[in-house]
Amino acid sequence: MTNSGDAAEQVVRLSLEGFEVAARLTGSAAKNIAILLASRV
Repeated sequence: MTNSGDAAEQVVRLSLEGFEVAARLTGSAAKNIAILLASRV
């Protein structure tokens, strides 16, 4: 029973880490786009 619990916990942890990385990349891309647009003005 603990094996399935550990597996579920690992899946949740990986999902959260993946979401964090995706959010960081999105934020970085948004910042770069903002800088690019600001430099064109």
